Amino acid sequence: MKTILAVLLTLLLIACAPPIPGPQGPLGAPGPRGLQGERGETGPSGDRGEQGPQGSTGETGPQGIQGEPGTQGPQGETGPAGLTGPTGEPGPQGQQGEPGLTGPVGLTGPAGSSGPTGSQGPKGEKGDQGDPGGPRGPQGERGERGPTGSVGPQGLRGVVGETGPRGPQGIPGSPAPIAGLSYSSHFQDDIRDIKTVDANCPDGKQAISGGFYTDAKVFVLQNMPVTSRTSWRVKAWADGAFANSRWTLEVWAICVAKEPAQ
Repeated sequence: MKTILAVLLTLLLIACAPPIPGPQGPLGAPGPRGLQGERGETGPSGDRGEQGPQGSTGETGPQGIQGEPGTQGPQGETGPAGLTGPTGEPGPQGQQGEPGLTGPVGLTGPAGSSGPTGSQGPKGEKGDQGDPGGPRGPQGERGERGPTGSVGPQGLRGVVGETGPRGPQGIPGSPAPIAGLSYSSHFQDDIRDIKTVDANCPDGKQAISGGFYTDAKVFVLQNMPVTSRTSWRVKAWADGAFANSRWTLEVWAICVAKEPAQ
């Protein structure tokens, strides 16, 4: 009995003891490929690499479609009037105009009186008498022309003929002197940003033009005759560089005699 228990205990110990691994066998042939596994989650973004070299410029693409025109913007404010420029040279003479229409025919004048009858020329020689009842003889030769009679009195004026075409343009004459031409001036020389100066014409005269002089950089706001045309007015505004400083504005007026009232 004890012998049987010892055998059983020995067998139990052998069965419970860990197996002793034997030497590794040769590598077996690879088995068939397994099925595709499911896609794993996206890993975190890696660090940004260094910028690569700039590529060559690509070819120019086709031109785009023409865009619609934009709406017109609002009109800007009117700027100050510019300085009066010098008078330009006279332009070339224009071409000759078309001839005017023919005027109406005048009334017919009365007929002139008949002049006196001239004296009769000498009578030609008489031809031979033909036989009575016979054929008519040939025409006798024409007598010589008598002397011209005296000139009769002049008849009344005949009908006026149609107007002929217009002749070429004549050479321009020298300009006529301007009646009562004179000049007047007035100036301001003080510290003011905006100056208004009037150059008044003498009594009985009116301003037809004018001008000004200034030693500052200004914006001209007015350069015109006043309503009554008795003076020429210039209004100027000094630039910022001349603000709060002394500057001069002198105005001239070109005056002529006033036209008499109609």
